[in-house]
Amino acid sequence: MRKTESAMRLLTTFLFGLLIFVANVGSASSAKVLMLQNNSQHIAYYAQTYLDPESLLSAEKVWSSQGAFSPVNQNQISVEVGSGEGFWVYLAIENPQKVALSRILEIDYPLTSIAEIYQITAGSPALLERISLEQTMLARNIIHRNPAFQFVFQPLTKHEYLIKLQFHGKANHALELNPVFYTTGGFYLRQLTVHIFFAAFLAFLSAVAIYNIILSSKVGIIDHAYYSLYLICYIFLVLLYEGFIFYFPAPIPVQWVVAGMSLVPIYTSVALMAFGRKILRLNRFYPQLDQYYKYLSVGLLVLSPITVLYIAWLNLAMELVGAVAAFALGVLAIMLHQKGLKQAKYFAISFVFIALGYGVESSLYSFSAMSWFNTPNMSFTIGLVEQYFFYLCAIIEMIFLALALASYVDQMRADKELAQAEALAQVEEKNKIKSRYTKQLESDIAERTREVREKSLMLSDKNEKLRELDDLKSRFFANISHEFRAPLTLIRAPFQQMLSGSYGVLNPQLQEAAVIGGRNSDRLNRLIEELLVLSKLESGQLQLMVGEHDINAFLRRTASLFKHTSLERNIEFVVDTPFTVENAYFDQDKLETVLYNLLSNGFKYTPSGGKVSLSIEVPEPTKDRGAETFFSIVIRDNGCGIPVAQQSQVFERFYRMSSAEQSATPGSGIGLALAKDLVELHGGLLSVSSEVAMGSEFIIRLPCGKTHFSEDELSALRGERSIPCGPTTFTPAIELAQETTQPRLSADRPTLLLVEDNADMRQFIKSLFPTYNILEACHGLEALKLLEEKKTDVIVSDIMMPEMDGLTLLERLREQEKFQHLPFLLLTARAADEDRIMALRIRADDYLAKPFDAEELQLRVRNLLERVIKANQQQERKKEHQFVALDSLGSAEQVFLNQARQLVLENLSNAEFNVNKLAESLYVSKNTLHRRMEKSSASSPAVFMRSIRLEHAHQLIQNNSRRTMAEIAYEVGFSSPGYFSKLYKQYKKTCVYDF
Repeated sequence: MRKTESAMRLLTTFLFGLLIFVANVGSASSAKVLMLQNNSQHIAYYAQTYLDPESLLSAEKVWSSQGAFSPVNQNQISVEVGSGEGFWVYLAIENPQKVALSRILEIDYPLTSIAEIYQITAGSPALLERISLEQTMLARNIIHRNPAFQFVFQPLTKHEYLIKLQFHGKANHALELNPVFYTTGGFYLRQLTVHIFFAAFLAFLSAVAIYNIILSSKVGIIDHAYYSLYLICYIFLVLLYEGFIFYFPAPIPVQWVVAGMSLVPIYTSVALMAFGRKILRLNRFYPQLDQYYKYLSVGLLVLSPITVLYIAWLNLAMELVGAVAAFALGVLAIMLHQKGLKQAKYFAISFVFIALGYGVESSLYSFSAMSWFNTPNMSFTIGLVEQYFFYLCAIIEMIFLALALASYVDQMRADKELAQAEALAQVEEKNKIKSRYTKQLESDIAERTREVREKSLMLSDKNEKLRELDDLKSRFFANISHEFRAPLTLIRAPFQQMLSGSYGVLNPQLQEAAVIGGRNSDRLNRLIEELLVLSKLESGQLQLMVGEHDINAFLRRTASLFKHTSLERNIEFVVDTPFTVENAYFDQDKLETVLYNLLSNGFKYTPSGGKVSLSIEVPEPTKDRGAETFFSIVIRDNGCGIPVAQQSQVFERFYRMSSAEQSATPGSGIGLALAKDLVELHGGLLSVSSEVAMGSEFIIRLPCGKTHFSEDELSALRGERSIPCGPTTFTPAIELAQETTQPRLSADRPTLLLVEDNADMRQFIKSLFPTYNILEACHGLEALKLLEEKKTDVIVSDIMMPEMDGLTLLERLREQEKFQHLPFLLLTARAADEDRIMALRIRADDYLAKPFDAEELQLRVRNLLERVIKANQQQERKKEHQFVALDSLGSAEQVFLNQARQLVLENLSNAEFNVNKLAESLYVSKNTLHRRMEKSSASSPAVFMRSIRLEHAHQLIQNNSRRTMAEIAYEVGFSSPGYFSKLYKQYKKTCVYDF
């Protein structure tokens, strides 16, 4: 019986508990109504929330989907939303009293960007009030740093409200809302209390900061400045975290406030570390730790801008690093206090409050602390701690830090007095031993001087060796280029001659072999060029030569190089350039290398019957580069494609893809890397998108205009002589017949001096000029001897040779008047733009890089000879005209001209000796002087005098006079150097020589 009763009791208890559970569940799911009382009330427990991720829903939409609201059931609202997301709160409020109640609702978060109150009337929401951070505080109905709304509830009424909120959150700030309905008196009393507290706190900090700044400027102790900086950081902390900064008359961008909330705590830690390092004298007691704190402070300052990215864990980590560093300073203060450092005691005590206040504040703002205690009393307590505890600890902390600073200053003053006393006591002792140590000091100085001299010599030797190694590397690349290019020329040129018909008609097999050999020699030459460009890129010596070019014509010209490949491989090659790009600046050689590599890869990995395309896209501005406009060159193929996992590695040097099909294709692995470097050197971007078995797409994005290029890159082409390229039709002035060169010189043939250290190359070049007299020299010294012995019409010289190189030979010839205008063509493996420009600057007539086209060399030599022949003919005609004119004069006129010339020369430096003075000196009238000058010299007296002055100035300049142009102008009778320069330029154009 008892067992049955026990069983029934247990069953009844279980059913009753289940009924209560179901009832609780049902009540939790239903909306709770806030019954207004005569005091302030927290509303979180009665609220329901709804998240609008994109903040696109209207109040009507939200109200129609009110079933999606979730009850809070806690004493605070935990908000896990980012900036811009909408957060809706539903409240049902009833006034059970028979009197009207006035209430103020405060949203306790100053960074609420938008707060809107809707009242549900007749089944639909109606907007009551809207508050935005874009408004000033004075524009709000209730002037308050947090959003606050005024409500009046009529007796025995019930109202429903929707509240829309949008927030700007600090990256490591756990946002917990605890909105409160305050009575009007309670609200203003609380605000008065808060404002009085913070006003007193800020006034205290400001007064102490100003006092220490004044002390620092007067006594020159930097520690006062560090202390003031720490106080100023605290002031900004209060203004930012408590929202007082929004009281400014003009609205402040909320992004600035959020950034400041991330930055100021870091700056506060840095200021505290700087202050602690100084007053604890870490540089004396713990110098290594002192250096550590220096590096840590610099690191935090450098990394502090990252906090504006709002990365929660990173911001929290940086704040924790600053806190741990400060804690370490407190531990060091305890250790130093044990060593007798007085100020360390006050610093250690202040640190207790620093750690306590900062630790509690960081915990409350970094974790959802209020969610751990779901009771109104605990929420109220945590709110008070969050509001005041940190600042109360700060006040105590500042007091003890000020005591530590005062103790430090007293310690410095005592140390100074003690040092002065010790110094006075030691003066006599030092005077006694001064003479004894003087000799020792001189000996030490001599020894140190010797050591310094030896070290200087060692450093000088090391620097010299480094320079030698650098020069050796440069010479190595130049020499290896020469060694590659010379045999490559000898390989390439016979193929070109075979194809041009120099060896007769070839059978189809030989012709095909010659085509293959020529094409592969071109490919080898391009590979050599890529290696040299790559080495210059690594050493930072590559110089762009940028100019404005027609990009469409350039693309079509480059695409023509692959016409044979497309036909041979049966691959459709499409070139699409429908758009004209204006203001396109680029280096043609470098961009051609980029396109050649990308197109080569496209044809290499595209099977027979596939398709490769080259196109250009319309320029358009990009957001990441401001208003700068880009145009794009796109290379597409439908080949095997690149796996996604390997697309990020294809631009690495020497990387080869691992798939069987791609790795079996020959390649060096430097083409794409070189292309990417050259595109980036132009300020552009090279990217790839690909899909296996579907093909690849390479996009070159280059900026329009020239503002992104340096002045050197834009001016690199100004000194370069333009050389026409492409096929040329001409009628040879000197027939290039293919005959055997005669071993002896013939008077009716032009003479060519060939200066080349490679015997095979000399033999090959000789074979190109069968109708010339050929003189051979192995180096520059031998060439100089031949020039003294033999008459020479044109010189073709290599640059890199033993004994004397080609550039030195050119300089030596240009220094001698009889060889100044001898045609000189440099034929060399040094194909760099700077080498060509250097040669042209020292007055080389032409420049041709190896490997060269045989016909091009023949044409260049022929053109040089034609130009010299025409110049000589013009000179002869001019001299002949002058001699005939002089011979036709009578003896009396010749005497008259000689007298006039002698008078001008005697008064050469006299700028006032004019036509009137000349007529007076010759005892004739001005009209008579004009008539006789026109008759005897076919010129006016003024032109006659000016010609003599310019001729004498020309002689002074030719004699390498070190005087300036202005000095020469005054010496030959010109009072205006500018006018003289203009006349002299015109005079040079009438001369045979090009100066």
